[in-house]
Amino acid sequence: MSWDSYISDHLMKSGQVKAGAIIGHDGKSWAASSGFKVSPEEGKFINSAFNDASAARASGLKVNAEKFLLLRAEGDTIYGKLGKKGVCLMKTKKAICVGVYEEPGQNAGQCNSVVGKMADFLKGKGY
Repeated sequence: MSWDSYISDHLMKSGQVKAGAIIGHDGKSWAASSGFKVSPEEGKFINSAFNDASAARASGLKVNAEKFLLLRAEGDTIYGKLGKKGVCLMKTKKAICVGVYEEPGQNAGQCNSVVGKMADFLKGKGY
């Protein structure tokens, strides 16, 4: 299955997400927007933060080689912030949806909504 259209048609088309990706629980990238990469190491660390966020709270959360301050980790959702950028991570049964926004023009609420819809869609399809 090609996941690229999910990034372009669902995350990026909204205009509320600057960059995004879908990664597996193993940290491997399924698809990402142009110029955006979640490394396997970053992906594994992100996945582990859903179970125990203490390391991410202490050291930050790297996404696309940028370190975000972990703001909140609750259930299947993690939020981070880096200056005018923010990241929203939502976990599904088999994947993690990643969305980054940048102010001005985009904001956390809008990005969270778009990423949440993607996560809900994947959950509905068994992912």
